Amino acid sequence: MKSKAPLILVTLLAVTLATLRLLPTAAAVTSGPPGGHSSRDEGKIVFQSRRSGNSQIWIMNADGSEVTRLTNNSADEMMPVISPDGGTIAFVSDRDGAGRIYLMAIDGTNQRPLTGGSEPEEEPAWMPDGEEVVFRKTLDDGGVAIFAASAGQGELRQITDGSLRPKEPHVSLDGSRMLFNSLERGIPELWIMELEGGRQSRIPGTPEWGMAPVWSPDGGRIAFGLLDPTTFTAQVHVMNADGRDDAVLTPPGESSEYPCWSPDGSRIAFQTSRDGNFEIYVMYADGTGGQRLTSDPAFDGRPSWGTISR
Repeated sequence: MKSKAPLILVTLLAVTLATLRLLPTAAAVTSGPPGGHSSRDEGKIVFQSRRSGNSQIWIMNADGSEVTRLTNNSADEMMPVISPDGGTIAFVSDRDGAGRIYLMAIDGTNQRPLTGGSEPEEEPAWMPDGEEVVFRKTLDDGGVAIFAASAGQGELRQITDGSLRPKEPHVSLDGSRMLFNSLERGIPELWIMELEGGRQSRIPGTPEWGMAPVWSPDGGRIAFGLLDPTTFTAQVHVMNADGRDDAVLTPPGESSEYPCWSPDGSRIAFQTSRDGNFEIYVMYADGTGGQRLTSDPAFDGRPSWGTISR
């Protein structure tokens, strides 16, 4: 009786080869976002771009695919942020002559001003319940303060006075604390405010020239850009909420700034000049696995990452 071993070996070899043909190549694994996350499951990133000539708002999948233009205006549109429920985008528009906060649906429809004011408004962020937008507003005396306006009615309330010259607010997911930059001493410093009671303090041990701080989804960490005023470059940092364990995530010699967290807190998107012009990149929250998402000769930046409502 003849041995069946050769037949078995041939069969195993055929199965192995077929399996290998089905496995993704190394290039396929690394061509998407870090970790091979599905772009359909990871929300969307809105950003501002000058690829159409002036600054407009665009949206894309978390892997950089399906880039879609949302605004089409002769005025500049900038600083987009996605609402917590993923249904609305707040942004700044110059269409009325001075920068004002506007809202639109996630597909770019129903664009309308948030407030009826005429003083310049910028740097919007959302309260975690999605009921209000916080932003920096110019005061009658020329100073600036942080305000909040209801997303439905546009009713204003003032959160800070102008003494610290605050800018770039960002509210924690539990709604208890707000990060902001203070320009009181003429250089940006990282501050925190307890929204109940109004206590404001500089985050202990943090460096000067920290910019655009943002809470991680769990409230335990803060990402921010740190400017080097001698070279006018910047690096993305992450630290604990108490200012400890500051870690540099991006290389020196380039400008990497305006970080934003993925909805699950595992990754960070940011704008960087490492390719000669500003593009949007994504990396793990420890700085590894960097991937380029946009590729255009014009400016792409100011990303906001959100889970989109179905």
